[in-house]
Amino acid sequence: EKTLANLQTTYLDLYLVHWPIKHKRKETWRAFEKIYGGGAVKAIGVANYLEPFLRELAEYSQIIPAVNQVEFSPYLYSDELLQYCRKNRIQMQAYSPLVRGKKMDDPKLLYLAKKYQKTPAQIMLRWDIELGVAPIPKSAKPDRLKENIDIFDFHLAAEDIDWMKSFHDNSRVAENPMNHF
Repeated sequence: EKTLANLQTTYLDLYLVHWPIKHKRKETWRAFEKIYGGGAVKAIGVANYLEPFLRELAEYSQIIPAVNQVEFSPYLYSDELLQYCRKNRIQMQAYSPLVRGKKMDDPKLLYLAKKYQKTPAQIMLRWDIELGVAPIPKSAKPDRLKENIDIFDFHLAAEDIDWMKSFHDNSRVAENPMNHF
């Protein structure tokens, strides 16, 4: 109710559990289901829920999360999580899909950028799109905002999509949610 008042609206399109806090996950999700049932939100979801958290949630939830917002990039890739979300019709959403710029000089990524005549950021964002993941890059610079949206005029070849999966080196920019399991 406070959030609705602060935003001066009568409902939210999507409300997310931000973090899988130990010993609070079940009661938090039940509260979200109640809020959803009351019509204050159109969809509920989770953030930072890796596969073990989603499996636990499935044991007591009445409503499947619409979205799972997780840190996800070619450098932090989990096929198991992606497949679990696909199988259960949970839309994955990638935060920090550009690894906060820390991988822009990776020779493999630079090779692909040259091959497709796009920037490294555009290659990584397009990779998410090709996998069915909704990337949410962060930038306040108009030129980067334009660059980030200019990813719908090309496709990555299947072999390049698969190759990018091998870039995984467990690079995180946020805390590992498994520290809370």
